[in-house]
Amino acid sequence: MPKYKNPNKRLSEIYEFICQHPESGKKRIGKFLINNGIKVSDKTINNDLAELVTQGLILSSGKGRSVEYVPVDKLRNLIVTKDILDHDDLFSLEMALLSLNQLKFFSLSQDLQNVMSKIEKEIKREYKHAGEIVSFQNSFLQLNPEIFQRVFEGTSFRKVLDISYKSFSAANPSAFMFHPYFLKQYNNRWFVIGYREDLKKVDNIGIERIQLVSMDRKTEFRLEDYISPTAYSNHLFGVTRPCQKPVKIELTFSKERAPYFISKPIMDIITVKSLKDGRQKISFLCIVNKELISELLSYGCDVEIVKPSSLRKVIKDILKKAFESYL
Repeated sequence: MPKYKNPNKRLSEIYEFICQHPESGKKRIGKFLINNGIKVSDKTINNDLAELVTQGLILSSGKGRSVEYVPVDKLRNLIVTKDILDHDDLFSLEMALLSLNQLKFFSLSQDLQNVMSKIEKEIKREYKHAGEIVSFQNSFLQLNPEIFQRVFEGTSFRKVLDISYKSFSAANPSAFMFHPYFLKQYNNRWFVIGYREDLKKVDNIGIERIQLVSMDRKTEFRLEDYISPTAYSNHLFGVTRPCQKPVKIELTFSKERAPYFISKPIMDIITVKSLKDGRQKISFLCIVNKELISELLSYGCDVEIVKPSSLRKVIKDILKKAFESYL
């Protein structure tokens, strides 16, 4: 939420506005803030006005929505205090802490734990609630924190990694040099995207399948194949990016499941067309990979793949084999 990072500056803006426009209500003050690119919640505005009242700079009169504010003395100055956490800051911090706490495999330093404890106390004072109010999807993925940290450091400092890796389909682990570009989380798993010297291409590897990893400080980091997270994720669902261009995917959804898919589309741009029978025809550009196939299969009989014909055949063959398993 864009706003002034320094609450004191926002307080000063509100105070000056009230000095210039006495008997202004909260609605008018809020409109002034929006017009000046300051977007904050009503709770934060209430807290700011309460702070100005506490400092003896303004007085309030009226009740409910009719409350108006006037300056006590236009020559008095705002008392600039140390930076404070406003309502919106506390909300952002609470969501950040909730996300951070999901990294259960990663041990936090004592200093960081102390900081988190202080912030949590401040949040509880603000919200006055007890217990958890947000539930995340359970993840039982076992990650070696030392391996994750080495991969993270290699990615951060652009150091080549010497990796021993065992894929799900391999009988034995393989060793290769890896140039990590960035980390990506998908489907409760952590992946590192980078250049594999043995395959001579950019690839993704699951971090939980790395058995051993060390930094190779002598080998020069390969940047000529570097790809940013944004470029890598363009027209991509999941993490697997095969050597092919995106194609137009055309699907027909039942009228019952179409709203669900539209509410959380797998691509940022989709086209929706209503059919006479109530079904929805949905199209978008996407790279065909195993994650896309799995996602489409999850909709069962509620979706029909219309185009491309190659993807339609893949889905048809998988469904046929699945049906035969129940005969």
